[in-house]
Amino acid sequence: MRTFIDTMRERRRKKKYDVILQGRHDLTDYEKELLIPEVKAKLETLKIRFNEIIKLCEVHQNSREFSQNVYRIINPQGLPSAPGQSPEEIAKIFFSAVKAQAKKEGVDDISTILEQYKDVQNVNELGKFLTQVNIFCSSLLVVKNNLFLVRFEAYPTATHTKTGEVINTQPVLYFVTTESFQIAINAILEIAKSTVGTIDEWQKYNIKLKEGYLNLFLNRLTISNTK
Repeated sequence: MRTFIDTMRERRRKKKYDVILQGRHDLTDYEKELLIPEVKAKLETLKIRFNEIIKLCEVHQNSREFSQNVYRIINPQGLPSAPGQSPEEIAKIFFSAVKAQAKKEGVDDISTILEQYKDVQNVNELGKFLTQVNIFCSSLLVVKNNLFLVRFEAYPTATHTKTGEVINTQPVLYFVTTESFQIAINAILEIAKSTVGTIDEWQKYNIKLKEGYLNLFLNRLTISNTK
């Protein structure tokens, strides 16, 4: 007949086993001292990049060169315009839309995540935090070709009027009016990609850690049962 002590031991073993299968509670030193600070630092850097986009809009909004060329770089599918609108009017709509997107879907969303998870205490909270960050960064990578309504994959070609030669190199004026946006957007995408990679590594780390705990527990259980 099983004794009371045997029953309690079995319950403790089952509880430990359930904890291992369902997940840890306490954070590891790696998660507390490296992972969480690294991910939050990347989010702060993303905020800086989004603010750079907003500042660029403020700098270029009165630029005649940009206004004259803005229709060549915006996504015509994403920015509504009416027939007869001047380049200046189109540019104003463009800058307003980009600034609103950079603030609402960039700066504000990041601030919300950082505020909501400013004090991550356990693995459950960490998982929720990293899930939110992963969704945010992955969404940036999905819409990268239309980010901020800007399209940089194509640019106008020039044809020599006398020779008919088509010049495929990017015009200097076009380069000047788009390069600053291109740099900021590329930086945002690189940080987003790096952050997703960091989260993927944590998921692999968590699986290995759980497997290690499970194997250790099963080995101890086997040794205990053979006694």
